[in-house]
Amino acid sequence: MPQLAHLYAEGMKELGCKYGVHSTRLKDDLLTACPFLQSYEEVGKETLLSVRGDVNSTMQKLAQGRRDYDAESKIFCDAATAARKDVFSNRERFEKESFVDVPSPPSLLAFVKMLLNGPCHYSEERDGVESLRQSPAPETTNTRKVMSLPKEYAVVEPCFTDVKKAKCTLSVNSEIEGSSSFSEEQSWLDECVDGQSVPWSSYHARRDTGVRHTTKTSLLPLFTEHAQSAAMMKHTMDVVAKAVKSVNEDQIPVVVGDQPLYALMKQLQYTFPDTHEEHKFVIMMGGLHIEMAALRVVGDWLDGSGWVTVVALFALQKRAYNEYCNQEGDEFLLSFEEWRESRSNEIPQFRYWSTAMTLCLIVLQFVRAQRTANFDLYVKSLRQLLPWFFALDHVHYARWLSVHLRDLATLHETHPSVHREFQRGLFVARTTQRAFSAMGLDQAHEQMNARIKGDGGMVGITENRYSLLKWLLAAPELAALVQEFEQHHLHLYDKDDPGSHHEESAATTIRFSKDVENLTTVMEQLGNPFLEESTEEVYDLETKTVASGEVTETIKFRKGETDRWRKTFNGANKTEQTSSAKVSFNKETEQNSNASEDPVLSSSPPVDAKVMDGPAIVHILGSQRSTTFSDYLGKVIKPFVLKELQSVKRVDFVWDRYEPKSLKNFTRKKRGDGVRMRVTLTTKVPKNWGRFLRDPNNKQELFGLIATHVVAFGVNGYEVYSTLDQEVLTSADRDVTGCLSPCNHEEADTRIMLHVQDAVQQGRERIMIRTVDTDVVVVAVSCVQKLTSLKELWIHIGTGANQKFLADHEIAESLGCDQVSSFRGRSKNTAFEAWMSYPDVTDAFLAIAGGNEEEAMPLLEKFVIAMYDRTCLSATVNECRRYLFTKKERQVENIPPTYGALIQQTRRAKYIGGCVWGQTLELVQRLPSPSECGWKETASGWVPYWTDLPPVTKACRALIRCACKKGCTNRCKCVKEKLDCSEMCACTGACRERND
Repeated sequence: MPQLAHLYAEGMKELGCKYGVHSTRLKDDLLTACPFLQSYEEVGKETLLSVRGDVNSTMQKLAQGRRDYDAESKIFCDAATAARKDVFSNRERFEKESFVDVPSPPSLLAFVKMLLNGPCHYSEERDGVESLRQSPAPETTNTRKVMSLPKEYAVVEPCFTDVKKAKCTLSVNSEIEGSSSFSEEQSWLDECVDGQSVPWSSYHARRDTGVRHTTKTSLLPLFTEHAQSAAMMKHTMDVVAKAVKSVNEDQIPVVVGDQPLYALMKQLQYTFPDTHEEHKFVIMMGGLHIEMAALRVVGDWLDGSGWVTVVALFALQKRAYNEYCNQEGDEFLLSFEEWRESRSNEIPQFRYWSTAMTLCLIVLQFVRAQRTANFDLYVKSLRQLLPWFFALDHVHYARWLSVHLRDLATLHETHPSVHREFQRGLFVARTTQRAFSAMGLDQAHEQMNARIKGDGGMVGITENRYSLLKWLLAAPELAALVQEFEQHHLHLYDKDDPGSHHEESAATTIRFSKDVENLTTVMEQLGNPFLEESTEEVYDLETKTVASGEVTETIKFRKGETDRWRKTFNGANKTEQTSSAKVSFNKETEQNSNASEDPVLSSSPPVDAKVMDGPAIVHILGSQRSTTFSDYLGKVIKPFVLKELQSVKRVDFVWDRYEPKSLKNFTRKKRGDGVRMRVTLTTKVPKNWGRFLRDPNNKQELFGLIATHVVAFGVNGYEVYSTLDQEVLTSADRDVTGCLSPCNHEEADTRIMLHVQDAVQQGRERIMIRTVDTDVVVVAVSCVQKLTSLKELWIHIGTGANQKFLADHEIAESLGCDQVSSFRGRSKNTAFEAWMSYPDVTDAFLAIAGGNEEEAMPLLEKFVIAMYDRTCLSATVNECRRYLFTKKERQVENIPPTYGALIQQTRRAKYIGGCVWGQTLELVQRLPSPSECGWKETASGWVPYWTDLPPVTKACRALIRCACKKGCTNRCKCVKEKLDCSEMCACTGACRERND
């Protein structure tokens, strides 16, 4: 009833009556005038009016009732009398030239609108004046039946051809420009850093002064079939071709789709060259979907992207350059571009963040190409994006964007008319006249879909064919109606310039400036990545987690090396696949050419016992969102142990020991520091698990906690063993003193073999070791022959998709360990290749093991030379150093060590390989002092003793000089080497005089 009273009051206002409406009296009048209505009233609720009985029968009786001409004539007379009163009471004169602006009497307007539109009508006001206008007669239909769509449109013919077997055989003859030139984006970044930060879209909107053609968009009736099928896409291309031909017979149809639909349509073109060939259709991949995929690529490279990040990174980069300028002399000063290129080549952390900024700029340039309808820039930016899809494993986009780029590059040859229109900017859509607001055709289509698929849409009508058909037919018309309304009416309520961009407001600029400032401040607090000096590490800004060496090497991979890699990749030796369950080996690999059986399996073989490398298991399992360490034991460790006991009767856990003066401390410090925590059952598990495990004290307490609880899981004949410092805990009913404990082995790598030996003595013949360390493989190889009762020893190594099961009883390889410092820049693979090319060094290895150091050194020198340069004819490492440094201009870091340093390196290798690993099966190892084997003891522990020669800073003082201009800081080269500045420095030793 309140709604009826409101409508009645609005109608009375149109008649000029300004009095209020009494709801109860109105209800009584309605019930008197309409006896077929009845009232329902409840205390505290609104009064309801409804029709008595069936609504349809009641309305039918009213429509078929006889007309009362006497009553109607009286109504007409009363209406005419009321209208005439209002007309003659109006004192305004109806002049011809101002007739439109003369207000009409309200009663006359209401009467005419009732004649035209029926008794339910609404007023239409324009410029504050209502006037009489001629309205077209309403279109009505005499039937309720919904006409079906034509069969040639609605019926989708099946496609039985497998289009996925089609192949693209065409290629591009001309090179597509893809150089990284960001002049427009660079100008925006300079303005943001030097002045006030302006949003990227606002900056380019001010420069967008071209002609803007509004695109006419329309929806065709929708289909109920799934789009991602060859039949539907083939039918779509046919329908589009027919529709385009009816509008413009000479036009080539242009069809746009996302990546899966684009791939289907291109495969259809290759499959049906006679009817759907590339000369008859132009198939494009949607710019919106490419943009979203590019942002996902940025997310793969860097968590978080966008123009705020770009401006913040550029600001940090400029601040780092300003610091460089303040410290270097004018004669050594590099330009910003030269400095950035130099730092990128030297510092992987700098290169990582600089690459992140460049990648964001490529994405912004691609978006700008669409917003400004610049087709040439669109193709160029797409060419720059394409390698990143390959690099970050976006397989489908990498594959089909290559085809799409080829189509765009050859468009001027295949479809010149379409190419001319694209050059005019018609490859994108403009729904408004706003600057910098053009969008991809797929985005325009998504907006049209949003108008018809909002609230309601197809929900609840898919099961009703009649309702669904009405919706399919009406939806395009509804979308067109909404679009027309927005174009003609919404601008009346928009106070902004209709040609301006929506981000050209002061509030947006202020918000953007604050975002840039806040992000820049936070990143500087965490550490400006462009001020990093380490040439070896890439780390997380917040947690300081250091990335693996493989990541660092990937980041340092330079552009110039890609061409060499591309040329040599296709010519490299191919690997031969032996079977689906085996790993492929190169035919020409010497050590495997005579093997009768591949020693690697991809599935677990049956075994009798398993020995676990405890620290490796902790890293593999992770914390799995445990809340406390008690929760961690119950949700992570216990399920793992019970699962392993389903396949074997015995499981051993071997943990590292952490001695205060361990040789491993030097290696652990290089891996980074962690946050110290007390590990108890009630302690909360840290969110950063990796950082937690970098602290030795944390690991010692965690491993002890696990060791004391894990043995409780072995019941009902199942045995669980776990080391605890020098002792061993077990669930078995036996005394392990003398066979497993006490044991002074420090690392689990060697102590594992003691447990393997004990399992063999207890009758186990097939044993598996679970680890991630290749050192265990080497140690196990040396022990297999000593365990005569052992039939099979398997090493389960790797994680995830890289898991392998190595038959350690069949292979014989030698790999290094992490307590012997390696040769800088020379990996294990390089050393192994040098060994294969110079097999005589095997005699040197045997001589070292026998204690004959003098006999082994000449052969070891040649072996080291082969690792650095196999073409060098020098016989000693010192001669090779001079040759590579003077003739080949190698850096000091990229030449072999001196003879003195090589001797110390050899002694460290002898200590680990001969003394430690040689006593693997000894319960108590008797080791010589590390000071006799290339180590020296300091206040912080044992560190490598490099050489007897004086440091280069003392022997070659002229090699060290700084470029400080305004005083030396901690970044000064002389300060780092703890030297005083000399006359050769840029400061000419002035800082030394001030210190004196």
